[in-house]
Amino acid sequence: MKAAMKTKASLIVHAKFSGEDVIQALSDVYPKGQDGDRFECLLPWGDARLMRLLGVLAAHGLKPSGPGPASPSDYHLAINRTYSRADLHEAAYLTFQSKTLLYDVRRDEDGTIRLRSDRLKSGLDLGSAKTTWLVVSDRVKGLMEHQGLVHAVFRQTRIDGPAGGATRRSEGAFWELTSDLILPPMGPPARFIHGRTGAEVPGDSDEPFIFREGVDIPGYYFLPTEPHYDEDALRSAGPFDLALTFEKIAGGYLGGLPICSQRFRRFCIDNSLEHKLYWTPVRVDRRSQA
Repeated sequence: MKAAMKTKASLIVHAKFSGEDVIQALSDVYPKGQDGDRFECLLPWGDARLMRLLGVLAAHGLKPSGPGPASPSDYHLAINRTYSRADLHEAAYLTFQSKTLLYDVRRDEDGTIRLRSDRLKSGLDLGSAKTTWLVVSDRVKGLMEHQGLVHAVFRQTRIDGPAGGATRRSEGAFWELTSDLILPPMGPPARFIHGRTGAEVPGDSDEPFIFREGVDIPGYYFLPTEPHYDEDALRSAGPFDLALTFEKIAGGYLGGLPICSQRFRRFCIDNSLEHKLYWTPVRVDRRSQA
């Protein structure tokens, strides 16, 4: 990719988990990182010093805990990606999530999303719940229908709350945004790790799992994780502006991640919605011509 994506690794090691000898060995490689009984650094991914630091940790038999608090005998490693607007413009497809999170959301037995009126903020246009569920206002639904976004589907929601005016005003004002197109399975290096056991599971597992890139350390811990698709497999799905992944991230009941076209993103830009979303490029991998 030609655009200036920045990838930096955050490394944190505590002596009480690793031992003082490890802290000293790390400090020999990167003296600026030592802070008492703690070692911490932020370096570009691929920096020779970072590779040496990871080598020290591997030599002592330590493994990263990844995102979240470190646990005994672990160290914290997160490889964070920051995208420029050029990165996002160059991606043919993207995945996204609303910066507005909706709480106390559930599905009825018939699959209908149920919202609480007291959790719906005034002026809400687009929100995310349970990682993959998307809810849009009636206004945004109308704009999207007018745009004719391919494979975008809207489903009615139900509203819970006090039996007063707020609930009545909310009825019919919010819709689930989803798709009737399921994409083919992702390609490598996509891997799916059981949320409790850490074991690798297939992409169609109904068990709760975490989406990562690669199995070997440090491939687990790129943030955000980028979906990968084989070019021919993605082309076989046909044209779309919104689709869902075959893989049901975090458990079968949540459904797939939304994958959108650049046309969908352009719609969001034109209607002042782009800044309300987190965007991650989808990688379309071309098979070797060799």
